[in-house]
Amino acid sequence: MTEKLKLNPPPRYEGERPSQSSLLERRDSLRTRHRETLERVNGLVESQHEISQELGSELAAMQNNGQRLDELRTAEDEGGMLAALVRTFNRRRVILERRSVAEELLHRYEHVSRKLRQASAFSDELRLTALGLQEEVEELHGEHTQAVRNERTAAGRVHDLEAQLALLESGEFEVSNSEREQLIDKLQFEERSESLSIELFRAQANLLKQEIAPARALRDTVMGMHEEMSHFVLAATARVNGAGRKIQALGMAADAPTVINELNESLAELDVAMEATEVYVAQAQELLTRVLPEMSRTLSVSAQAEALELTDDLRDMSRERAKALADQAMREAALSEVESWLDKKSL
Repeated sequence: MTEKLKLNPPPRYEGERPSQSSLLERRDSLRTRHRETLERVNGLVESQHEISQELGSELAAMQNNGQRLDELRTAEDEGGMLAALVRTFNRRRVILERRSVAEELLHRYEHVSRKLRQASAFSDELRLTALGLQEEVEELHGEHTQAVRNERTAAGRVHDLEAQLALLESGEFEVSNSEREQLIDKLQFEERSESLSIELFRAQANLLKQEIAPARALRDTVMGMHEEMSHFVLAATARVNGAGRKIQALGMAADAPTVINELNESLAELDVAMEATEVYVAQAQELLTRVLPEMSRTLSVSAQAEALELTDDLRDMSRERAKALADQAMREAALSEVESWLDKKSL
């Protein structure tokens, strides 16, 4: 006794099935966004380079002023009758010079403090930029995962259609010859269409996967800049503020030599901050001269080399090719699940 054939409904995909033109447009828009982001990061690196250089110069100037004060104090303290006579005649000049150097030191401290506030604001800008880039990376990951799921859905539909075609062709179901011929034609067309969906979703998944790496590289570059600048600002601010308290206490009182000694001890600690600025200047130079240009070249070469190889016409899609595409998609899905399971086990 024959049965009536019940056709399974077509699958529901997450979002719309892409077309070849929409994939090309998406690729171009992603490349444009990467180039714009690269230019923005390049501008941030140039700012980091400039801020680090200016801070290094100002910190060095602070130390030089402190050393000049110490030299004036040492000259004033030198012993001997001749030195005493010289001090008597030159005391007013030395006092004025000390005052001038102390005022210049205070001016340098205030300028360094402003630069550190600028560096702190710049560090916050880097953080916000890194967060924005992380959103882009997450968006690409989400779109890639969706494309992979859609590819698997299309592959499952091809297997389902192939099974229905086999049953129809076997003659086990109660349908007229004309109806059977019509259903076979309909299912074969749908199978070819779903096979093209496999190719389109796979191309979409590959495109998005390729775009994740440059987006992640830019994100990591900016996040690294933020971490470095943040650590530097915290360390430098603590040392500069320590010296600033001594600078503000500096006066022409009798205990000025003691304050100058304490001041120079504080200024000596700025060596750490100065060394850090030298490191940041070198790192920024490396980013400007090698890392970012290399990213730009990689992006350019990738854009020129890649092409979306898709079946342009449904008539070129045979049942054998459709089944092969579905089998390949299922194998890749199974392999991906095994790799994901192994990754989780290794954590």
